[in-house]
Amino acid sequence: MSQPTDQPQRRFESSGGARSAPSDGPVGKGMASHPASDIDSQPVVQLSDLTVVRDGATVLDQISLTVRRGEALALLGANGTGKSTLIMALLGLIPHASGRIALFGQPPGPKADWAAIGYVPQASKAGAGVPTSALEVVRAGLVTGRWPFPPHQAKARATHALEQVGMADQAHRPVGQLSGGQRQRVLIARALARQPKLLVLDEPTAGLDHQTQHHLVATLLDQPDITLMVVLHDLGEFCHVLTRSITLSEGKILADQVLQPAPTDHPHPPKEPPDLHHHPAPPPRRLGPDGLVHLDLGRRRAR
Repeated sequence: MSQPTDQPQRRFESSGGARSAPSDGPVGKGMASHPASDIDSQPVVQLSDLTVVRDGATVLDQISLTVRRGEALALLGANGTGKSTLIMALLGLIPHASGRIALFGQPPGPKADWAAIGYVPQASKAGAGVPTSALEVVRAGLVTGRWPFPPHQAKARATHALEQVGMADQAHRPVGQLSGGQRQRVLIARALARQPKLLVLDEPTAGLDHQTQHHLVATLLDQPDITLMVVLHDLGEFCHVLTRSITLSEGKILADQVLQPAPTDHPHPPKEPPDLHHHPAPPPRRLGPDGLVHLDLGRRRAR
């Protein structure tokens, strides 16, 4: 198994222990199959010699990777290195040629705890012409495959998720009238509404401006029990939350590094510090005839 050289700081792990499953019923492909204690004792993700072949080409070549509870993992690499393929194979969206996949100790199938997983695919034009409102899209993400109706409190959970991504004021607007970045935020809200233990984001910052990316990361920092896997081209705002990075190259793991999340108190310092006027300005500097910088300490020249 691929493991980082040092134990990463578990940014998302709270001191209160494991969170129980949502009280308003199962969500997703199937029923939760394990008690919370069993789920939390297992690695969240475990890949063993995973190989994926697409259109006759080997996209992933014997990838081994373990992700434990509370980690915030970035998948990095150039286009075509297999980042999105790894995510889709992990979630059972595409077949794999060989190797083993486990989610909370179970293969991606009927016994997997899909209710504990939130997934945001790459941004696309999907839904651009759909008259469904943003709230309905998020609420629909809570419908289980075994029961065609949303669970109890689905509207409240969907509304709260839209608030988390700053889209509450657009809740009743058709998604077809939203911009690409706004639709991406709705999909992120859809995943957050599931109250997932594992959140998988595939290039979530595409179409999002800097301020929205900052808001998204702040939202993730407020989710203490989430394990995060995110596909990125660069760390950007996610530098404040990531604890580990995997770099892929030609279908293999090139690097597995521990990351120290950047301070989050003031990730963007104000243009003018509040106590600026409490400190005297530094003395002016001048270039002397010797080519060195000298401080002008206010000595007056004799006239």
